[in-house]
Amino acid sequence: MGRGSAFARCCVVVGGVVAASVGAQASSGGADDTAIPGRIIPGIGVDHLHLGMTEGAAKRVLRRVGAPGVARRVPRDGGQEYVELRFPRDITKDDPYVIGTQGTRSSRVVVLISVNTWLNKTPKGIRIGDRLRKLVRAYPGVNCRPTPAPHQTDEFGTGLFCTLGDRSKRNTVFLLKWYWEHGGKIARVTRIDIREPFVKLDVESHA
Repeated sequence: MGRGSAFARCCVVVGGVVAASVGAQASSGGADDTAIPGRIIPGIGVDHLHLGMTEGAAKRVLRRVGAPGVARRVPRDGGQEYVELRFPRDITKDDPYVIGTQGTRSSRVVVLISVNTWLNKTPKGIRIGDRLRKLVRAYPGVNCRPTPAPHQTDEFGTGLFCTLGDRSKRNTVFLLKWYWEHGGKIARVTRIDIREPFVKLDVESHA
């Protein structure tokens, strides 16, 4: 499973037609233990999960999804480190959320929130699986570029990353992949990252 697999999980391509299969709980707005409730607020976070909170507080918010597993750990200067945690820890399951924290061991704070589940959406209705044209229509100021080399994000070689907000400040990045549908290429959102400006764009990790 892993990163960016939420779209494959919620949408099935049959005969060139994408059919969404949203569960009864999601369609009715009911609770789901694979996601935290609330909207994705660009540049801020998801409901009570937000940039700048402590790692411990973030774990408490995400405990309904499952215990975390360390996906990546990178030493930084001054005794600090960057740590990515995936929720849940079970690698046989999709990871609907990945958070990146940075600081000393006792004072790490959230610098990245990566959303990989279609159960959360922005106030303007953008979620995993939505088309590029819907994203641009919802956020006309979003800036889209090809995913930089050497990252290969889909069968066509290069995906897209669309940044909402000033890159020198907290911003939101929508990562998209191309799919072959209706006899043509369609770009769909596969991941949504809310991040501090110093967090690098990486399709697998942000370290």
